Amino acid sequence: MKKVKQFVNSQNYSFKVLSDPRMELFRKLGATIMPYAILVEKGGVIRKKHTGFNPGDELIMEKELIEMRSEEHTSELQSLV
Repeated sequence: MKKVKQFVNSQNYSFKVLSDPRMELFRKLGATIMPYAILVEKGGVIRKKHTGFNPGDELIMEKELIEMRSEEHTSELQSLV
């Protein structure tokens, strides 16, 4: 876990990265393969799940995160109108 934390901290992400060292959430969500990543909206809704890793998956996840941030920003602007 130490290496994971060091890597995450070095990336300066604009979003939270949470870990599940005891695999409690992993089991509750029925996951069976590591790594297992979920993208969660502000309201707590699971938007995407990613199981395992293949080269290029990081680009897909980055695109999904950008889309989520854009939708979030659009929603915030609409609520101001």
